[in-house]
Amino acid sequence: VASILLAWALLFLLALPLLQLLRAAIATGRNHRQRRTVRRLKDGLCPNCRYNLAGERFPERCPECGTRIWGS
Repeated sequence: VASILLAWALLFLLALPLLQLLRAAIATGRNHRQRRTVRRLKDGLCPNCRYNLAGERFPERCPECGTRIWGS
């Protein structure tokens, strides 16, 4: 029984760095998508399809793809 507990403890300790690496990769992906969305909105583009929203005055949805535009 002691050897099984030791093996599980060792497995847990070895898995912790891998779990932290996975969390960091997921967070990096989220941050990238958020920065891309904000950049597209600042440029006057739909965050989903990059349709030019410059002619629209505070659109609720993108006329091209139907994506809801933030802040409306």
